[in-house]
Amino acid sequence: MTEISATKAARHFSDLLDAVEQESEHFTVVRHGKVVAQINPVKKTQGAVTKEVLRHNRSDSSWASELADTREFLRLQHRPQAINRIDHLARLLPSGVRRHLPL
Repeated sequence: MTEISATKAARHFSDLLDAVEQESEHFTVVRHGKVVAQINPVKKTQGAVTKEVLRHNRSDSSWASELADTREFLRLQHRPQAINRIDHLARLLPSGVRRHLPL
């Protein structure tokens, strides 16, 4: 992992992001001699792990109701991106599980 000063990271942020994105570089950002951040590539997934877990761990009878409550809570909190993420993950579920969801 490459150490970089906060000043240099700020001045060359676009280059830093390019290195992370294109070359999977990892950076530790240091300010006044202390580590303040780490910049790493995001792990990419297709939802396969989630699908596999859900196939082998069936939901209980209250799961769909709890999901609906969570979506409503997020709606009241004005968090549409969180709702979209839940809906996206739900679409990755096997159809037998998905048909019971309040989407």
